[in-house]
Amino acid sequence: MRVAGAATLISIPLKPSKTKPTRIMALNSSNKNKNMNPPTVAMASLSGKENEKRKLPILLFDIMDTIVRDPFYHDVPAFFGMSMKELIECKHPNAWIEFEMGMISEMELARKFFTDGRPFDLEGLKICMKKGYAYLDGVEELLHELKQSNYEMHAFTNYPIWYEIIEDKLKISTYLSWTFCSCVIGMFSKQCLKERGNLILIFIRKS
Repeated sequence: MRVAGAATLISIPLKPSKTKPTRIMALNSSNKNKNMNPPTVAMASLSGKENEKRKLPILLFDIMDTIVRDPFYHDVPAFFGMSMKELIECKHPNAWIEFEMGMISEMELARKFFTDGRPFDLEGLKICMKKGYAYLDGVEELLHELKQSNYEMHAFTNYPIWYEIIEDKLKISTYLSWTFCSCVIGMFSKQCLKERGNLILIFIRKS
C-alpha cells in the first residue's frame, strides 16, 4: 500500500550502527471524507482520558517494503519462470486484490490467479514467499528503539491472510500489533484516517 500526500520528515536517533541511518516518512492525513469511517477499534480508544495514559503519536506502519521485503517483485516471477512483465500480462487483474481483501480464500486464489486458469503449486508459492520475507536493513533495530521508547505501534496494511506467514517467520508482533489488515477489515486508503493529531502513518525509506 502506498499513500500519496504531503510528508513531514522526522528523525529518530538510533544507536551507532555500521549501516546508514533510516529516515521515517510520517504522513498526517487531512482528508475530510465522511463516507469512509476510520477503524472503530483504533479511534474508540483515542479520546478523553485514554489519551493521557498513552504516548502520542500512535504509529501505524505499512508493512511490505516498509518493514518487510516484498518477494513479489523478484522471487515470484522467478518461481513461475517468467519475467515480471510476463507475469503481469498473464495473471488475473483482480485475484490478488480480492485475496488481500479477504473476499476469496487461498484455494480460490489458486484457481483464478492466472487468467487462463492454469494450475500451479500453491504450497510451493507460499514457501517461496516465506523464504523471501525478511526485515529491511536497519528496520528491526528501529522498531526495537521505538518499542523501548514506549511508542504504541500497529500494522496498517493491505495484505492477505499470508501476513500470518510473515508473523511466523519474523515475529513482528514483538514490536507492533497486527491491528489493521485488509484481509480482516477491508481495503485501506488514505481516506481511512481522519485528522486527529495523534495518528501517524509510517513509510520508511533508506537515506
